[in-house]
Amino acid sequence: MSAQVFEKSFPEWRKLEAFRDPAIVSNFWKRTALALPKRD
Repeated sequence: MSAQVFEKSFPEWRKLEAFRDPAIVSNFWKRTALALPKRD
């Protein structure tokens, strides 16, 4: 899954990211959510 498909499939993913422990991140999350531009 590309980062763009991920973003379209889960438009509210940034709410979940706010609760993620920065020390724990999967390869999937790195190549999808973390590859997308940050928004304020």
